[in-house]
Amino acid sequence: MAKGVISIDVTKTIGFISIDVTKAKGVISIDVTKAKGVISIDVTKAKGVISIDVTKVKCVISIDVTKTIGFISINVTKAKGVISIDVTKAKGVISIDVTKAKGVISIDVTKTKGFISINVTKAKGVISIDVTKTIGVISIDVTKAKGVISIDVTKTIGFISINVTKAKGVISIDVTKTIGVISIEVTKAIGVLSIDVTKAKGVISIEVTKAIGVLSIDVTKANVA
Repeated sequence: MAKGVISIDVTKTIGFISIDVTKAKGVISIDVTKAKGVISIDVTKAKGVISIDVTKVKCVISIDVTKTIGFISINVTKAKGVISIDVTKAKGVISIDVTKAKGVISIDVTKTKGFISINVTKAKGVISIDVTKTIGVISIDVTKAKGVISIDVTKTIGFISINVTKAKGVISIDVTKTIGVISIEVTKAIGVLSIDVTKAKGVISIEVTKAIGVLSIDVTKANVA
């Protein structure tokens, strides 16, 4: 059970990398910049400030910060490969940046409590964001993303802001049974756009300015202000 400032640098490493700082307390900084291989980072139940930078990584990336408490910053900018980020049941401020990432991106912040910011700006590939049953402030930005985008904030409680401005591809947004303030902006989106806010409660704002393609909005039984 490590305590204090933890800095792990495996810059330019080639091979299988497994980092386990389970139950660590303090400031944790993990830098695997330009690493090549299979990277598995497990900071399960860690408490404190966690910063993970896998910028420009090419490989299979798995980041598990399950049940983490504190500030979490994950940066996989320009990463290529299969990216899986699991911050299930995490508490605190969560910032995930996969800007310009290419590949299969899966972000699971199921049942998370706190402030969540997910930025997959200009990402290319299959993007799946699941914040099911999340409580807190959720901001999802997939601006200019290209590919299959699936955003599921089912049964979420709190403030939800989803921005898929200029996104291209198949866009599916499901905020079924959501409670709170919902803002969805898909300005100039191109492709198949499906927005389902069935049984949602709260303030719902949907802007699809200049959208091109098939637009389906289902607000069945929604209670709005």
